[in-house]
Amino acid sequence: MGTSLTPGARERAFREKRRLRAAELFEQHVPNVVIAEALGVSDSAVDLWKARWEEGGAEALRSSGRPGYPALLDQTQVAVLVVELDRGALAHGHEQDRWMLTWVNDLIEKLFGVRYGDAAGVWRFLRRIGYSHHRPGRRAMQRDEQAIAEWREVTWPRITARARRTRAWIVGEDEAGAMLTPPIRGTWAKRGRRVVLRCSYAYQRKVSMAAFACSRAGRLPKLFYVLAPGTSFTEDDFGPLLTDLHDKLAGQKVILVWDRLSAHVNSRKTKAFLAANASWLTVQPLPGYAPELNPVEQAWAWIKNGPLANYCAPTLADLTDAAGHALDQLRKRPELLTPFLRHTGLDWA
Repeated sequence: MGTSLTPGARERAFREKRRLRAAELFEQHVPNVVIAEALGVSDSAVDLWKARWEEGGAEALRSSGRPGYPALLDQTQVAVLVVELDRGALAHGHEQDRWMLTWVNDLIEKLFGVRYGDAAGVWRFLRRIGYSHHRPGRRAMQRDEQAIAEWREVTWPRITARARRTRAWIVGEDEAGAMLTPPIRGTWAKRGRRVVLRCSYAYQRKVSMAAFACSRAGRLPKLFYVLAPGTSFTEDDFGPLLTDLHDKLAGQKVILVWDRLSAHVNSRKTKAFLAANASWLTVQPLPGYAPELNPVEQAWAWIKNGPLANYCAPTLADLTDAAGHALDQLRKRPELLTPFLRHTGLDWA
């Protein structure tokens, strides 16, 4: 089982437990030499412990707490500060909704009349009370949280029940693009040296990608994908893509879950195709602005933060090959898809 104690706190707890064990042995009149050997400490340490035990009993051997200077804030003040920090920086008059170390120090001074001498002290303090540096996620203002919760709690169980009843595959679909100007992620380099990536800015600089994450009870998940270099997917493409998917799934029934892109839900051609293939194809749109419910979104994040991060392809053909190779890794290793399904928070059983 894990513990929230710091290494120093764990060491203090271990030492205290050892001293209290010595107190038990003192009560049993065990010789100091035997106690020292049993506990793995020196004879002089046991002599000192016994002297303290004789004066104040076992309580005199308990830890006196964290060594060093006394804490700048007591526990009551820390509790007040946590409440104020959790209100956010905007609530304290800042224009950005993020906490900087200087702003935290200013807030401490405003609330309690004291402040840390430098930013490093604030950083150590925040770490000690359970805070860490985060990169915030983004959510659309247009999200309807109630509708998303209802989709999770009502619609999704209906989808899985129907899939089990009809032995259908549940398929999450999404499209994305890979650019010749790649997503930039951090790297290691010598201090003071700026790393520069030389990228191509050719006219046709995008590879469109469409992927289908397929799940069925009792089966390993599958991934199928299509690449379209230099162009985008349109309403004319979805019918052939879904027909090809149906063939790859050996003609099994499909429950398709995708977003509310206009070419998905408003296109006459897409609607006509869905109506003509209703015997094997059922479509369930996702709630608006809820990409976290689609496992394919996690596949895109994995690809763009991993194989394609900082990759400056010289040509569109090279980029297409790299994107295909990355998607092949997911296609050939179903165990990589399972965390993407789990990340949605939905029960795929």
